[in-house]
Amino acid sequence: MNIYAKEFNSAVANVSKAVSKDEYRPTLCKIHIQSVDDGIMFESSDGFRIHRSTCYIIDNCQEFDILVDHLDKVPTDVEVISISIKDNKLVIYDKSYNFEQNEGKFLKSEEIFPKRNKEMCISFNAKYLKDALQQFKSGDFIELQFEQDFKTGGIDNLKPITIRGLRGCCSTNMVLPVRTG
Repeated sequence: MNIYAKEFNSAVANVSKAVSKDEYRPTLCKIHIQSVDDGIMFESSDGFRIHRSTCYIIDNCQEFDILVDHLDKVPTDVEVISISIKDNKLVIYDKSYNFEQNEGKFLKSEEIFPKRNKEMCISFNAKYLKDALQQFKSGDFIELQFEQDFKTGGIDNLKPITIRGLRGCCSTNMVLPVRTG
């Protein structure tokens, strides 16, 4: 099956951040890779966060649900890469990886992530949200506060998200939601 290299590299960068290093939780020390609908889902969790990315398959879907120790990015001058399972190895572009079948070992993130409900979906400009979060450092605790004007109701009456530092940096920032529909 084929996917875009740029999407793959973005997925690897995202999920690599949340792979556990806790040897007492060996399944969380791996990256979960699963074929889903028209894509390949990559996910990881260190027990405190879950990172998930999906790359859309260009052609030739193959079903699998596996765990790998790590993934390497592919060269940036390549547009499309192939992913396959051959001789009990996961082959991505020109690299082979050992894998094990998931068999229900990795957490069932689909039960944790909320379903996309249009009535509850809030969109933000990623640049503004990133700017608002950037001043907080690793180890800081933050609170995200969402408000809605319940008298008039509806998604159109959302107020800005408030991002407040609780421990460490004690700043407060607000980001306005984007109207998406």
